[in-house]
Amino acid sequence: MNEELKYSDNALLNKDIFFDNEINFYVEDEGQEYRYETIFSELFGIEIESIFALGGKNNLKIKYEELKKQKKLNTSFFIADMDFDFLLKKDIIENPHFIYLEKYEIENYIVDENAIIRFLKNELECMESKAKSILKYDIWIKETYKKLYKLFIMYLIVQKYKIELHNTKGNENSYFSESGSVNKPKIENYYNILKQKLLEKDKDIEIEIQEIDNIVKFEYGSDMSKLIKGKYLIIGIRKYLSYIISSKTKTRRKVNEKFLIDYLFDFFDKSSLLFIKNKVDYCLKNNL
Repeated sequence: MNEELKYSDNALLNKDIFFDNEINFYVEDEGQEYRYETIFSELFGIEIESIFALGGKNNLKIKYEELKKQKKLNTSFFIADMDFDFLLKKDIIENPHFIYLEKYEIENYIVDENAIIRFLKNELECMESKAKSILKYDIWIKETYKKLYKLFIMYLIVQKYKIELHNTKGNENSYFSESGSVNKPKIENYYNILKQKLLEKDKDIEIEIQEIDNIVKFEYGSDMSKLIKGKYLIIGIRKYLSYIISSKTKTRRKVNEKFLIDYLFDFFDKSSLLFIKNKVDYCLKNNL
């Protein structure tokens, strides 16, 4: 079996040495340059290939500090996931060349209702209005956010106290049933485990949940796309689409995750990322 090629951190940090481009974009997601090419080329209206995926936010920050020290930031832009950084006050970089997404991560943008409807329309070979009626996206996303909310509040508590318990990565799939609905018993199990670990620190889980809940509502209001990790939504919508397609076609169908993600990257509404273009344009126009 062929193993996916992985670059060392050092190689990832220096890939741009081999390119002589006017503007360089640095992103977190290793191996995702081709997806960001689609985004940036559409945003800026020109072909953009000078994109370097560094394999995580830590590498992104290292590269930023390196170019800042060399006074080479003027044509370099860094696109960072929001993650929990603002809620937990995690070493926020305040520089117009270091641009944080306005949602948790890039996947939150591609979970786009119209793009998903188009995908389902093609799979069912039906009219768009029928696909929209079948999908009932508003109901699905509202219920998904509502049921995942408690889990992500607990993830924040785990990060706050550096508790040894799985967090936002690695267990996404287990939190959804095969029909794309949230697995509530799984979340309750996480609650019980965290409750015990907090008791060992003389902390009450309900008090902690209420405190984090207050912070989230103050900072984000009702915008759950800032709190809920987009990769969870991708898994949920893939399973939901598979369930719908299987039900309507009377055949067992499993939507390929990579195919779905590539499709959504191609067809989601890029105007939701216009703030990136505006910040880049501002820096270039003012020689910042």
